[in-house]
Amino acid sequence: MPPSHPLRPSPRPRAGRSAPSTKWGALLCVFALAGCRSVEEQRADADREVYDLIAERRAQFVADPGDFTIDPDTQSLASAYVQGPLGASRSMGPFSLAESLTLAGAQDSSVMTRKERLYTAALDLTFQRFLFRNRRFIGGGADLLGDGAEASAASADVTAGFNRVIGTGGDVLANIGLSIFRGLLSSEGWDPVSNVGLSITQPLLQGYGRRIAFEPLTQSERNLLYEVRSYERFRRTFAFEVANAYLQILRSYDQLRNAQANFDGLKALRERNEALASAGRLSDIQVDQARQNELAAQSNVINVQQQIQGQLDDYKDVLGLPVSVDLLLDQGELMRLRELGVERVEIDSQFAIRLALENRHDYQNALGSIVDAERRARIAADALRTTLDLVIDLDAASEPGEPLVYTKDGFDWSVGFQIDSAIDRVGQRNNYRNALIDLQATTRAANDLKQIISISIRDQLRQLEARRQDFEIQSNSVQLAERRVESTTLNFEAGRAQTRDLLEAQDDLLAARNSLTRSLVDYRIALWALFRDLELLQVDESGLGVDLAVFVSEELQ
Repeated sequence: MPPSHPLRPSPRPRAGRSAPSTKWGALLCVFALAGCRSVEEQRADADREVYDLIAERRAQFVADPGDFTIDPDTQSLASAYVQGPLGASRSMGPFSLAESLTLAGAQDSSVMTRKERLYTAALDLTFQRFLFRNRRFIGGGADLLGDGAEASAASADVTAGFNRVIGTGGDVLANIGLSIFRGLLSSEGWDPVSNVGLSITQPLLQGYGRRIAFEPLTQSERNLLYEVRSYERFRRTFAFEVANAYLQILRSYDQLRNAQANFDGLKALRERNEALASAGRLSDIQVDQARQNELAAQSNVINVQQQIQGQLDDYKDVLGLPVSVDLLLDQGELMRLRELGVERVEIDSQFAIRLALENRHDYQNALGSIVDAERRARIAADALRTTLDLVIDLDAASEPGEPLVYTKDGFDWSVGFQIDSAIDRVGQRNNYRNALIDLQATTRAANDLKQIISISIRDQLRQLEARRQDFEIQSNSVQLAERRVESTTLNFEAGRAQTRDLLEAQDDLLAARNSLTRSLVDYRIALWALFRDLELLQVDESGLGVDLAVFVSEELQ
């Protein structure tokens, strides 16, 4: 037979039979287990709701938000090396800049912290949304009463219902319950009774209206938006820092190549001078000069090698790799930078500042904080008003033994008002004044950030142009230094130049080549920094990118 409906009348049990007791006990168990879910199901449900929210918000700022998760990627290449034998030394790479960015994003602790902050903001929003939906509840209990060693009565009850905040700021509570009772010493059977209740509390002065009632939900929605903006800005800033470190290592590798080539040249010069000195065609002073520069060049090679090893160890930490890994970088990235060269970025500083203020996520968050502070001040002012609530209570209980039979005698209701005059509002007064101060401070902070951004953009534009000019200067310097080495070498071989002249020319060539690479890297870093501060730096699977055409398209609008 199908189980009895909890509100369907059933025949009174006969004395001495336990079937009804079993029936009502089974009913209680069904209600108790109805809402049970496993821990893993609860976690999966939270992840599903949160990730959907994050993807929806991120789609406002990036065309392809991609997958987002706070769970460590145990299948990543970095994880495979981290989980390997302790102290194992293995080669890894060579990595391109794009691969390095992906690796760093998967392992860096600051990235995970930012992701967790974003996740918790979305998680809080799911709870606030829950509070403004129909909050269902179901529960019950059972009791056995007695005196001494003898049981005298038994009872059980189940209650279900919902609670909801309505748009006017009111609170609605509705419930339906079923209870059963049996006197074990005198009653022949169980007496089921059902009841239905409805309670409405509606503020009429303080707390009235959707703006006040839904403030926690509004703020939670905005907090998630702020965290998404902060996360997207962090992604650009983090990628910029990783790329900067990457290029600095490549610059050091180029410096090592130049140092090694300089050492090889000085070694050949020293050997040539020794041969000429042995033939009596060159003084020992010039031999010693060549030897001294050769030793200095050898020392420079060793120092640059040590510098690179230190940079690589620091970079392994950024990538989340053990220091025992032999990390290799794609040195062809520097050649690709040379092929890109440098371009003059022609953009009016005022237009660039306007572009930055429109795009910068941190500044938009600052402006949003002003709106939040204004809203909090209005709510704090509302708390100074008199509290006047309309309270309506309705309750109906069925006849004993007949859970679906209701009479007017079992129907109770009440309508009333609760008032709390605004005589003593010192705490609320202080909260309101603090809210006004917070509004002033928030507005001031936004204006300060606007000034900082404006100054920064102007400085970035100056630096970018300076780096471009420096690159052109260093390019000319390298050409001049190469011609000087060639002419000095010819003059030295013809006996019209001294060893010191050739050594000075080679030193200048080494410095010029290092300066050229430095200026190239500095220009690219300055260009990325400008686009980062304009919130236009592209970060995707191909690495970092800039689109200079955006200046033209924006200015035409």
